[in-house]
Amino acid sequence: MKRFVIVYLSMFLFFAITFTGVNIFLNQDLSKSEKSRNVIVNRLSDALQQEFYNESDMNKNIEDVFYHKVDDYRNEYKDYEIPQDICFVSVSDKKMDLRLAESSDKRISVIKNSNDETEGFLVFMFDISSYKNMIVYVNIGMAICAFLLFSFMLYIHLNVLGPFHKMSTYPEILSKGEITEKLPESKNKYFGRFIWGINMLGDKLSGDKKRINKLMQERQVLLTTIAHGIKTPVANIKLYASAIETGLYKEDGVPDKDDAIIAAKIDKNADDITVLVKEMIETSATGMVDFHACPVKFYVKEIVAFINQEYSNRFKMLHIPYQINCQTQALIDTDQSGITRILSQMLDNAIKYGDGQGICITIEKQEEGFFFSVKNKGQLIPEKEIPFIFNSFWRGSNAEQVEGSGIGMFESRRIAKILGGDIYVKRYEESGEMEFILYIP
Repeated sequence: MKRFVIVYLSMFLFFAITFTGVNIFLNQDLSKSEKSRNVIVNRLSDALQQEFYNESDMNKNIEDVFYHKVDDYRNEYKDYEIPQDICFVSVSDKKMDLRLAESSDKRISVIKNSNDETEGFLVFMFDISSYKNMIVYVNIGMAICAFLLFSFMLYIHLNVLGPFHKMSTYPEILSKGEITEKLPESKNKYFGRFIWGINMLGDKLSGDKKRINKLMQERQVLLTTIAHGIKTPVANIKLYASAIETGLYKEDGVPDKDDAIIAAKIDKNADDITVLVKEMIETSATGMVDFHACPVKFYVKEIVAFINQEYSNRFKMLHIPYQINCQTQALIDTDQSGITRILSQMLDNAIKYGDGQGICITIEKQEEGFFFSVKNKGQLIPEKEIPFIFNSFWRGSNAEQVEGSGIGMFESRRIAKILGGDIYVKRYEESGEMEFILYIP
């Protein structure tokens, strides 16, 4: 957007300089032609002054001095610098004042007799309207060109660059799994098919994510089953190893030295298997969250802008009233995509499990850090189930009729932990509200 403004300002500056330069050139040329007209008037006046005898002779002299030689003047001067007509006005002419009325296209020269008495005036008529019209036409032409070019640039901005700028961040957000709604369908011939294709890609990724979550759930169940299945045999192996090491199976109860050494090795390998099983269980859970924190400084209001951009239309279509109470404009230093990913999950849950009466988002900064709260009314999670909310693939008793995988809040809390924060749950029995609070130090 800033680049487009710079382009606009550069174009405006270019046209302003060009417009000023052309007008300066034309005005200088007009001023130069004014001097040429004065030269011609002086030349003709001197020639006619020398030939003056009486009024009737003066008209003949004008023919001889100017009209018969007009082609010579055209070779030397421009057309609008040469008089179009010359007439002699006698001092005895009753309409002299009217004929000598001042005009921008008129030059007047005094004619005197041999006694230095004024006999009349030579009136030189010039036609410079065509040149002035040319200046007007040039300015109008430049103004039209500027208007058309600016209109074209504005059209490109509104129909191509503007929509593209809005969509430019969509692929990145889509790759991070932060998209909450599709790109709005558009009849724009430039991006209609692109938007359709991107939305198809989003549906494809969403479907793939569901399948991956299901496979991950099956994988975790398999690993957990195997891990717990291994625990019992390993425990028994340790007991047998301990019995051999202590000589429990000897008649005299005295352990054999070599047997004790082998039993100790068996016991150590059993311990190694136990550690591997524990790591396998932990890895099966932690490996499900694909997130790498990249902390940057940004204003909290950018989170508000994200919520409005991603959810305002969705709330409107679902007829869910919502409000955002942002009580700080401070800078926060953390991973922005992680925050938006967590808030998206919390808001999605508020929409799915709420009763549609309203959602309240609160953002505030306290001494210990930032708090992002999402509160909504709906079916309350039973008190006994709250400790299990953040378990992987766990779904509450209020989620039987709602589509989901049970991994969203598990991922959210993992991300919050990576960012050094946590997520807390509050249950309000009297008002029938659930509140999820994200804390970021």
